[in-house]
Amino acid sequence: MLRNIRLESEKALDIVYFKAISSVIQVKMLVVSCLFGKMRNLRHIIPFLVALFCLAFPNISRAQEANWPWLLDGENFTITGGSANSFFPSIASNGQIYFVVWHQQTDSGFCIYGARVTKGGDLLDPDGIPICSGKNDQMYPSVAWDGVNFLVVWQDRRSGTQWDIYGARVNPEANREEAVLDPDGIPVAVGKSSYDQVSPTLSFDGENYLVVWQGKKNSKARNIYFSMVSKEGKIIKKPALLSPFSKDQAFPSVSFNGEFYLVVWQEKRSNQFWGIVGAIVSPSGEIANNGEEIQISPAVGQKIQWDRWKPEVSWNGEFYLIIWTSQREKDQWSVEGRRFQPYSTEDMDSEDLVLQRDSTSNVFPAILWDDQKKQYLLLWEDDAAGESIIEGASLQMQYDPFVKNDPVPISTSDARNASIPRVSSIGDKILIIWGEVGPEGNWQVYGQRLKRVPDLPVGPR
Repeated sequence: MLRNIRLESEKALDIVYFKAISSVIQVKMLVVSCLFGKMRNLRHIIPFLVALFCLAFPNISRAQEANWPWLLDGENFTITGGSANSFFPSIASNGQIYFVVWHQQTDSGFCIYGARVTKGGDLLDPDGIPICSGKNDQMYPSVAWDGVNFLVVWQDRRSGTQWDIYGARVNPEANREEAVLDPDGIPVAVGKSSYDQVSPTLSFDGENYLVVWQGKKNSKARNIYFSMVSKEGKIIKKPALLSPFSKDQAFPSVSFNGEFYLVVWQEKRSNQFWGIVGAIVSPSGEIANNGEEIQISPAVGQKIQWDRWKPEVSWNGEFYLIIWTSQREKDQWSVEGRRFQPYSTEDMDSEDLVLQRDSTSNVFPAILWDDQKKQYLLLWEDDAAGESIIEGASLQMQYDPFVKNDPVPISTSDARNASIPRVSSIGDKILIIWGEVGPEGNWQVYGQRLKRVPDLPVGPR
């Protein structure tokens, strides 16, 4: 399998040459056709016919855009080690290093750990940085960067009765013992409810963080809540309900576009199925449209006929791409999505886009926008024959329909049950992480680096 990936990566260089050469060929066809037309007194007709041919078959000139534009940079490597089980990693970068966080099983319960990884893939903290190791359990961390420090948030059961939301800032330039700036944790949502607050995630707007999570206001329904935290670790907006919808809501995701946040989550739109909805939140913490939800999938007026689970959202400078796991058929899941333009009153897509579907189940997608390549890196967990792997593909959503290459395996080690990928980038380098059962039988955090295929000039090979 690894050899096939290497061959696929080497082919990517030929793809770049094909892109430029195909354009040159089209120009030469037009020039030759003009000369031929001049000879035959058809100088106005033949160029038109050739141009019409190119327009009729646009994929001839952009066939390369459906191919994998990154190279595997090295092999799979472990970020965690030892005999402890490590689960559910998250990742962010500051432009210089990556910071990976996870929850780890210890003698006292689950604790939050982190590690710095260089752009070149060197692990700076092989023993991990203990971010929070309080009593009882701390689990499911998420991390973001604010230009000075990383902020890690997680669900915390130090109270012994219910789950709360805590956070801590981490200085990437400090030594391991002094890196955590809030050793006791920042109480983001603590003791505000007798019910659990879980699954936090966050985004940064240049001044403050928006933290969102799943909580309960009563014993009947789960809802999405939010709070705002400053770069200094201060709570500047107390926890508030994001949507008053009375049915279950779960698994929020959030992205900032330079003007406002888009928060998306799954919601029980009927007594049987889950759909995807969202809301816009300003940097001051105001909810747009008087708190009215944005129906993403199914769209307004469409009937809900199957489940959509665990959405992720990403902004590319023009529109949001929201992706999720969808179950159109029993025991088979696929990756689907929609584009959302916040400045438009019309849907960009009339129906859900099936981004990855085959005979297996494709679940837990992740997404990264590559601004230089002008395309998304789409990742997912492929559950085939009981042994899941991580796969990826490039997505170019500016075309209608979108352009996507064949899946490329990312997890290629001797480990097994690779699950729930996450991704971040530094310049032309990308780091993908996931959880996987290692050779010793315990869960570890693995990584794989990618680098962009260079844009080569046209010329003789």
